[in-house]
Amino acid sequence: MTTDKAGNLYVVDDFVPQEGPVGGQLLVFPPGSTSPSRILNPYPQVPIDVAVDKRGTIYLANIDPIGAFSPGSVTVYGKSSDKPLRMLKNANFQNLDGVTVDPKTQDVYVSYLSQSGNGGLARFVKGRGKAIDLGVAYGPPWGLTVDGKGNLLVCDGNGPIDVYAEAGGPLEGTISVPGTAEFEAFNADRSLLYVSNFYNFDVEVFAYPAGTMVGSVKDAHWSNRKR
Repeated sequence: MTTDKAGNLYVVDDFVPQEGPVGGQLLVFPPGSTSPSRILNPYPQVPIDVAVDKRGTIYLANIDPIGAFSPGSVTVYGKSSDKPLRMLKNANFQNLDGVTVDPKTQDVYVSYLSQSGNGGLARFVKGRGKAIDLGVAYGPPWGLTVDGKGNLLVCDGNGPIDVYAEAGGPLEGTISVPGTAEFEAFNADRSLLYVSNFYNFDVEVFAYPAGTMVGSVKDAHWSNRKR
């Protein structure tokens, strides 16, 4: 999920049928509404994550095409058009698992499973052109976000959140998560980081940049992972 500056909520809805291929769509909810005002269908791609830039451009991450295991892609939609403007692709994206936009540079970053079996990161300058690989490798990839100070916070399927510079290079730090970090989001001033947990079925809250856990959000009805 993500929100834009107008308060609209963007929710990736994965279809998980009893049998047959998995699909999905993106639902856009106006502030306070329980009914979507807009539905985007990236068929034949399978969506998994979404990001929105300051202009309202939507970047919908697709883990892979229906019935396939590669390559992942990002479908780009305009603020009001339901037809894709373009797609961001790379043959090395075995699966694509997360997408985020730096609000300062408007560069788009993705997390993906490489053909070597490691997690990887790539940048699309201004959300266009060819993927620029950041040259890092970590555990199974999930979501990622930016901290506004030139760093990427990457959910590592081995458990923690890894911190890399947006330019790539060595690991700069880690945030330990009790369980496995799957997706994450900051509050408005980026002082708190909310992390959905793949195994614990809750949301951990961390002070940032200290990386200390300050609380958690739980609900007895949660029985599967949340994003």
